[in-house]
Amino acid sequence: MFELKDYIGRRIRRRNLSIITPNDEHHTLFCILESVNEEMQDALPISRHVVDSEIEEEKSRIIVEVEDITMTDDLIGGLGKEVKASLIPLHQEHAADDMKCMMPQRNISAFVRLYEVEANKTVRGLIENSAQLVGQLKYLSEQHLGYDLSQLRHFWGITAFLCYNPIFRSIDLTEDGKNGGLYFRVNYWKGHKEPLIVDIKGKAKDGNLIKFYQFTTEEGVFLSHFAFDENYPLLDIDVKTKDGALIDYYRDVAFIHKISVNVTVKGER
Repeated sequence: MFELKDYIGRRIRRRNLSIITPNDEHHTLFCILESVNEEMQDALPISRHVVDSEIEEEKSRIIVEVEDITMTDDLIGGLGKEVKASLIPLHQEHAADDMKCMMPQRNISAFVRLYEVEANKTVRGLIENSAQLVGQLKYLSEQHLGYDLSQLRHFWGITAFLCYNPIFRSIDLTEDGKNGGLYFRVNYWKGHKEPLIVDIKGKAKDGNLIKFYQFTTEEGVFLSHFAFDENYPLLDIDVKTKDGALIDYYRDVAFIHKISVNVTVKGER
């Protein structure tokens, strides 16, 4: 499902930061390649090329490129050495130093592959020896990526490829506070309504497992009700294809419960 060859010919959004030296050498500082679905809110083609015109040509400088391109064999071949592959839930909170802070904001999990395109020490050497490049990197990454890449040195020289499951674009979870259970709404991509396997762990406040459930949604049904013996303080939810491949997950899901307070006002005697 997440093989690179399956994306050849598809539209890819490229967000790239590069260092250009006075000798016109180009070094990949950081790059995100994201598979774009036409139903995404920001799916309209974009093209942006940013260069700080105040930087003198005899000095190294950072450029930002944001554009839509087509995935090709040559592009895949130039990705470099794969150093990590993981499924990341973009819909959940994340720490500032987590890889999720660098990903586009989506209500879905992304399958992410990281490639080392440039030797980290080469890029680090260029930046760490130049206060000017550090300042450029901080400003440009905050303006165009939404975070300060100057503080995330372990990602310098890295290219990240992101893709999403082809079945749904998001899931809505609502607790059944009256009868006990969960309403599970699937927002399918156009033309896809495959059944899903949903594994749920009901947990106590301390994280200990109380009970495990497994449900399967019906094909073509977007809203399902999963009945529990009781409602739980925390839920872990794994969403899988009908073949058992993990494509999304949620951890420590907690629902806000309404608190009713009766106030009695004593009248004058």
